[in-house]
Amino acid sequence: MKLTINNIYKIKNNTNSNLVKRACEYAINEWCFEIDDEENEEIFSSVLCQGCIPNCLIYDDDIVALYDECKEEINEIMSERLMELNNCSLDRLFRNDWDFDDPLVLHSKNKCILGKYCFNEALIEIVSHFEEVQL
Repeated sequence: MKLTINNIYKIKNNTNSNLVKRACEYAINEWCFEIDDEENEEIFSSVLCQGCIPNCLIYDDDIVALYDECKEEINEIMSERLMELNNCSLDRLFRNDWDFDDPLVLHSKNKCILGKYCFNEALIEIVSHFEEVQL
């Protein structure tokens, strides 16, 4: 499948994942109509490879809202990821950033860490539909 705005809309409309829908909305809002599809591919590839924070998640309040909205989905993603990493713990995965005093992720710092991580995972999932995009 080719990376086009129409195909991103198709992914958004065909997913049950709120996180993927939010990531599609971000991709749609960031799409630049003044350049061709190949240049947009390069932009999305570079954003993903650099692990940039999307402009829709600059403020902690926005990330916490995303986390609260998609908490169950984020928990599933993190459970899968931790099992893939031989039952690694969240504090080991995120090392110095993790708030050890908040193991249940009740406060904003750990919500922000997980929200950003899983939003990036959703973007990667979207891009994985497009075989020509090189990460």
